[in-house]
Amino acid sequence: MKTMSRNEPCPCGSGKKYKKCCQQNQPTQLTDILSSELAIQQEEMLYFAYEEFEDEVEEAVSSYPTEELPEEAVHILEHFLALNCLFSYEKAIEDYLIDHGNK
Repeated sequence: MKTMSRNEPCPCGSGKKYKKCCQQNQPTQLTDILSSELAIQQEEMLYFAYEEFEDEVEEAVSSYPTEELPEEAVHILEHFLALNCLFSYEKAIEDYLIDHGNK
């Protein structure tokens, strides 16, 4: 079966674009569900890292000359440092699961 582009006319003959017609009736793909769940877990783990390692991240960020960096670059640095703290900590995943339950 041919893969339909979202903007192609729907093959059912309705005259609508595929995205406004039969694409909405397609079953959700497992990969879409898994991608969505992974994104949620990654976001929750990042928030957990910021909460758990706030002091360490602030201290690490202060050791970099961030005054001339754009705000977005500083945010990326904070993000990286929080994840670094999270994955450098031996029991991080265990603590995260205790705090958030085994969803």
